[in-house]
Amino acid sequence: MDKSIDLVFSNYGYESMQAKMMEGFREAYRVLKDGGCSVYTKSVIESHESSNSKKWMNLLLSSVEKDEAEWWKEEFIDVSQWIDKCKAIKYFENTYTKIYGELPAPDTNTFPFLNEMAQWMAEYIFTSTK
Repeated sequence: MDKSIDLVFSNYGYESMQAKMMEGFREAYRVLKDGGCSVYTKSVIESHESSNSKKWMNLLLSSVEKDEAEWWKEEFIDVSQWIDKCKAIKYFENTYTKIYGELPAPDTNTFPFLNEMAQWMAEYIFTSTK
């Protein structure tokens, strides 16, 4: 039901929806009462200008198929870009706490992770309030 929930909690849940992540995030907004909030984890890059972020992004893009690479390019966002997405949905207050930063990029030309493609990214806990 619309506006019936006080809190939506998602520990990697939105991100696990992959291409439907924003749809899930908007659905959380729909069911939240005014003043309710979503508390969730989100992986982001440190900076589009960081040599570490650039190396990781290039390694990842070189390890996936072309159609998957296009999806990943959309996922390479930093905290300020994520906050903009939250505001576009109409979450009026968005706070965050950094859990950990990006891993140092490897000295190889091969992406080191098989299944957890975002494992290298910085991780935050966000609270987005309706």
